[in-house]
Amino acid sequence: MTFSLYILMCSFTLNICDGPYMIKQNFKDFRDCSLFGYRESEKVLKEFNVEDMNKNQYYTKFYCKQNESI
Repeated sequence: MTFSLYILMCSFTLNICDGPYMIKQNFKDFRDCSLFGYRESEKVLKEFNVEDMNKNQYYTKFYCKQNESI
């Protein structure tokens, strides 16, 4: 059983979320996927400059979905 990570980019002030975007990596279990999601979310948010981040109040949502067995 493997899991895939999906991340959504959201803005509190604009009241929208964009995505979900699938991370092209499979994870062996839910725990590994979740921990990677937090690290990846931090990387994504650090790409915004301070003014845009504060103005639009960006945040991420993510979830791990179990891949179906074939």
